[in-house]
Amino acid sequence: MGGGVTAFPNGFMALTGKSDDTARWGCQVRGQRPIYTSSAANVPTCTGREHLVAEIIFGECWDGTSLDSADHRSHRVNTERVGMGGSQCPSTQPVRVLRVSVEVEYPQQARGGSGITLASGAPSTLHADIFEAWIGDSLQTKINESSGQRQQGPGGNDGQANGQRQQGPRGHQANRPARATAPTQQDPHQSTPVTA
Repeated sequence: MGGGVTAFPNGFMALTGKSDDTARWGCQVRGQRPIYTSSAANVPTCTGREHLVAEIIFGECWDGTSLDSADHRSHRVNTERVGMGGSQCPSTQPVRVLRVSVEVEYPQQARGGSGITLASGAPSTLHADIFEAWIGDSLQTKINESSGQRQQGPGGNDGQANGQRQQGPRGHQANRPARATAPTQQDPHQSTPVTA
């Protein structure tokens, strides 16, 4: 299949985050790139016009057969770096799938810092899930229309591409991330924090 991208099959599930490789916190001024920390456990304190942001990234390599795995992670991993800026999928997860990222922008009153808690616990537990429910080959058709390559879908149907580059969640209006409620800085008198 070369450098092509394959859609996940219906019923595919995965979890990601809870690690420095797949989750991160940052601050962003609208219209500018976020500045992220290097650790999922470190939530920066945003100041001025900055908004607290988080990003959770799913690996783009899949084993090609498993709809899920016992840990909900090991059937899908990140690419491995090769050569001068290149990447490839490992032999254990050889099928390249969409690189999905979830971007969350919190309300400006959520300033970040060390008092942040989530429903799952500490900031380092930041994570997201995928459950695939596109109808038939509709996701593969969308990939083929925007990838610039002729690709084989999971059902064996060839798709005809139109020469455009795949945009993914950031470039496609239908894939905008959901708005999240603000995590809170824990008040010592508050027993239940508002969580993301």
